[in-house]
Amino acid sequence: MTKNKIAIDTVWSYAAFAVMAVSGLTINILVGAAFGATGLGVFGQAMAIFVIAGHGSAAGLHNAVFRAIALTPESAGGLLATAQVAALPFAFGTAVLALLCAPAIGQALDSPATAAAILWMVPGLLFFGLNKIGLAALNGASLMRRHAAGQMLRYLVIAFAVAAVTAFDDGPERLGAAFSLAEIAVSLYLVATMLPLWRSGTDRRLSLQRAIEMLQFGWRSLGASLMADINLRVDTLMLGLFMSDREVGIYAFAAMLVEGLGNVALVSRNLVNPYFTRLLATADSTAIRRLVAQVQMVAWPFLLLVFIAAWQLYQPAVRLVMGASDLEQGLAALLILIAMMAPYFAFSTFEEALMLAGHAGTQSLYQVAVTIANVGLNLLLIPPFGIEGAAVATGLASLFACLLLLVTVRYRTGHLLLPVISKLRL
Repeated sequence: MTKNKIAIDTVWSYAAFAVMAVSGLTINILVGAAFGATGLGVFGQAMAIFVIAGHGSAAGLHNAVFRAIALTPESAGGLLATAQVAALPFAFGTAVLALLCAPAIGQALDSPATAAAILWMVPGLLFFGLNKIGLAALNGASLMRRHAAGQMLRYLVIAFAVAAVTAFDDGPERLGAAFSLAEIAVSLYLVATMLPLWRSGTDRRLSLQRAIEMLQFGWRSLGASLMADINLRVDTLMLGLFMSDREVGIYAFAAMLVEGLGNVALVSRNLVNPYFTRLLATADSTAIRRLVAQVQMVAWPFLLLVFIAAWQLYQPAVRLVMGASDLEQGLAALLILIAMMAPYFAFSTFEEALMLAGHAGTQSLYQVAVTIANVGLNLLLIPPFGIEGAAVATGLASLFACLLLLVTVRYRTGHLLLPVISKLRL
């Protein structure tokens, strides 16, 4: 991979992040202005359910196809086609399950609007898993410009759809349609974009044996992907069990900003993972620790600047955009989340190290352990402390995740994900 390609891919990936960040902020401002904190609560819970349900739609095959294409790019066409066909029954089953479970979810959250939003999202679940596989294939093949364009398209369509719903004041439950429209748009984009990838290489055949192998890896890795997204959203969902949509909305707005930090790490992960996968395969410990050092030297100053900006600008920005708003009450939760999750964000670029090294089952067990800790801490701290309790619980769980990641990767792969500053070449 040439330095020019790396530079171009980096620019495109961070351009996609910029679009995602601006779109996400715009979406939350529009929803908050039109429907208040209650509307944000409905939207946040619906989005959490959509993202979590999407893992059932993909059945972990996006992880399998990424790793397989990164290691054997000459078979990209056959790997992609096989994974897409294998995912079809899971995508259909997930959509039907969401349709059937929507009323019960709404009752558990005491939010009929959230149940209605889930129904609007059902068509999107038919496409979401297939899109995850397609985007993972582009990532595994290091086609980062195409990957970035697909991510940008998803968030732009959601933003425009949300703008339409809020403009016509159709009610927060119709916001669920934005996810369906976005996934349909991304599917159409991927059909055109993936044809050259499917035609590339020497092996384009569908293979039952290949499908079985990818499903086995996918199922072992499913817990890791699913639990990773649950960990990002379990605080919002559990607040819904104990608090009103208004309190959930206050917290969800602050958590949305923190999730933006997670997306920065995700962009870094997408850029690094193809190279990182090959380093793990060759067991080059020195190169791995040098790579960790390069990421850390950027991450920590950036996180410090973000904390200072949030501390000084959050409430004035909310007042400027929305006037007097309940959302100002989310400042304490925002600062707690940024401060306590900083170590996790600094290392999360390498969070998939176990899976990329072939230990998909261990990766899933790692995420399950973190999820159990997260759920337990939220159950303990939300009832007495409300949204601040959710922030502290999530922060403590992220610190546990960071420590467990370092220990588990060292034990299973022999690699230490700590930087070697003395060997870093600037």
